[in-house]
Amino acid sequence: MGQNVELKEFSGLKPMLIKVSTFFACLLLILSVLIFATSSNQRKDYLQTTATIVEVDHGSQDVYVTFSVGDTVYEHMKYGNYTPYYEESATIEILYNPANPKEFVSKTNTPLILLIVSSALATVAVGLYVCCFIIKPRNIKFIKENGEIIKAQITKVVEVEGRYKINHKRIYWNKFLVCESNGKIFRSKSFLKPEENLVGGTVSVYVKKDKLENPSRKDYYVDIKSVEI
Repeated sequence: MGQNVELKEFSGLKPMLIKVSTFFACLLLILSVLIFATSSNQRKDYLQTTATIVEVDHGSQDVYVTFSVGDTVYEHMKYGNYTPYYEESATIEILYNPANPKEFVSKTNTPLILLIVSSALATVAVGLYVCCFIIKPRNIKFIKENGEIIKAQITKVVEVEGRYKINHKRIYWNKFLVCESNGKIFRSKSFLKPEENLVGGTVSVYVKKDKLENPSRKDYYVDIKSVEI
């Protein structure tokens, strides 16, 4: 006992996926805001009327409608929105430009729906990012600076199914230590397993002082860089 074994934490693809997802979710939100702003500005002077569907081509997804503005009938006008539920002779509500009724859009505010959906996605993505890269590191830092250090014995190394390629070499990445101290069980983060047999060795565990009796996963940190065999 006494030989130090430095383990390297390995969190797989999850952090990268969270970063990429957050980037694209925020990008989608920005685009949605621009589309919504443009659409709202366009729609503010539009008037509402009822149009009749005169032709639906479900193959090409083309829809044609006819509607009247005053005494003028606009026949067989191509409609930009398509759903598989459209049928000929059905009526739909549209908004048209009174200065040029040939410019018309669906009454359904699709840009608003897109904005709501993108806002929800961005909120979830940013929440995950904050949790993963801000809250968790701060929590670990707090535990290491203010927690009680105990020595725990490594009872097993768990290898969960899952593989990752590094330099064309397959490596089982989802491994973690299970260790015990005074009847309490602790689990480490995932790491890249070395050749040494770690079972029977010891590892330092930082535990919140007010949670020593019954710590949950968020109340302790297993320092895998402190393993001794």
